[in-house]
Amino acid sequence: MSTSLGQGPASGRAPMARLATYKVCWAVLNSEKVKGNTCFEPDMLAVMDDAIADGVHVMTLSLGSSSPVGYKEDGIAVGAFHAVKNNIVVACSAGNSGPKAATLSNPAPWIITVGASSLDRRFFAPVVLGNGMTIEGETVTTYKLKDRMYPLVYASQVEQPNFPKNLSGQCMPLSLSSEKAIGKIVFCLRGNGTRIGKGEEVKRAGGVGYILGNSPAQGEDVQSDAHVLPAMAVGSTNAIRILEYINSTESPTAMIVPPKTQLHRKPAPFMASFTSRGPNVIDPNILKPDITAPGLNILAAWSGADAPTKLSEDPRRVKWNFLSGTSMSCPHVAATAVLIKAIHPTWSSAAIRSAIMTTASLRNNAKTMITDASGKPADPFQFRSGHIWPSKAADPGLVYDASYTDYLLYLCSGKFKNFDKSFKCPKHLPETYDLNYLSLAIGKFQGTVTVNRTVTNAGGPNSVYSAFVKHPMGYKVGLRPSKLEFDNVGEQRSFSITVEARKDVVNNGGNSTDEYSFGWYTWSDGIHSVRSPMVVSSV
Repeated sequence: MSTSLGQGPASGRAPMARLATYKVCWAVLNSEKVKGNTCFEPDMLAVMDDAIADGVHVMTLSLGSSSPVGYKEDGIAVGAFHAVKNNIVVACSAGNSGPKAATLSNPAPWIITVGASSLDRRFFAPVVLGNGMTIEGETVTTYKLKDRMYPLVYASQVEQPNFPKNLSGQCMPLSLSSEKAIGKIVFCLRGNGTRIGKGEEVKRAGGVGYILGNSPAQGEDVQSDAHVLPAMAVGSTNAIRILEYINSTESPTAMIVPPKTQLHRKPAPFMASFTSRGPNVIDPNILKPDITAPGLNILAAWSGADAPTKLSEDPRRVKWNFLSGTSMSCPHVAATAVLIKAIHPTWSSAAIRSAIMTTASLRNNAKTMITDASGKPADPFQFRSGHIWPSKAADPGLVYDASYTDYLLYLCSGKFKNFDKSFKCPKHLPETYDLNYLSLAIGKFQGTVTVNRTVTNAGGPNSVYSAFVKHPMGYKVGLRPSKLEFDNVGEQRSFSITVEARKDVVNNGGNSTDEYSFGWYTWSDGIHSVRSPMVVSSV
């Protein structure tokens, strides 16, 4: 990897913190590592119990199921529940199955479930087309072409005869004709196959370079990879422009320019297209994911035992690599929890989670609301509370606390019994949305629902907080009382939230997120702004 990329100051370190690392995932026999690994549930549960016994304060697990799994069948949820009993903060990845809805993993309310968003940094690598147009792209590939124009082709134009049309243009293994691709820059579309694998196929076929284009589903979140040949990637808008150029001339040409680091890119952050989304199909009354953090093109330490591509034939060895995924965003949140734990050593894991979430930001560096990778407004099913803001999390003002017993009652209410066989569920159970959670998610009602919440003063003495509400469209929300007064730090005050559906709200059926209305309620003393998201549906 080039040492000229990703340079600059870093902040937020905890130099006195110590790491304990546990291995639970293993390479698949007779398979390239780039295709993934395997993680056995008994191993995950065992190392979580080992970490508890070792006395850790925070766990970060960049792991999850490929699809939502019930709490009792989810080894991570069970292990995290053991951790919470010992007041250990657990942060887990939401998953990389976006942009589809209802795809997130690790939905248990005692886990901090983390989505992925961008930074304001990119590795700018333009491609110059033969018509003089310069197309913006990104890469961290260190291989360079000579400073001249090369023939440019779309992958479908240089494929083997009779290659399946449904996979055409995607540079799948053994898809390209060496006779047609040799000496050319090949433009490939994302879709099936791996990004690294597409470049490997271009190189096999004799191509000199490779451009990877996003489909509309991936939008503008461009993942930078250390490809095996000169290469760069573009968002969906620029991918269309390149295709239009290729189709407009008999002899298209292009030149890939080496990358440079650019800072202060706007807008940032935006939500990564791959980040898994809600709603939570295990319990729709628990809004997930919890928060988003940087997970796109993150500079990370790398084992010298592997090439940056994870390909066996790649001879390169590096100490640092650029990676994308909720596996990258999750440690950001865990590290923030470590810093808060150092400042507030007596706080519970729920209080730390609350502080991180209620202080998160909803706006980007262009002072507008956070968007998805296509520039459309994002919603709480993507980021819930917003983008993490570590410096504010140390002083949240109010926190929503929950004990191990509270979670057991929640499990009883949701018919998830026998997590702790020593606990007997009461005869009269609350609803799962009555858990003292710092968000509100209610569905399948037409009339009025009232829930209760309790906050603890973590700010200063003699504090007065007033309520502010952004009503979900089609619903009226009231907080009672509308003012909370605290004489001392550590005091608790309770309030009710009443949600009423308007008479004209109708059941429109289906499963799209358009069925849901989003809003916020906030407690403010003029210094702290303690914001909680709401998601309400009458279907």
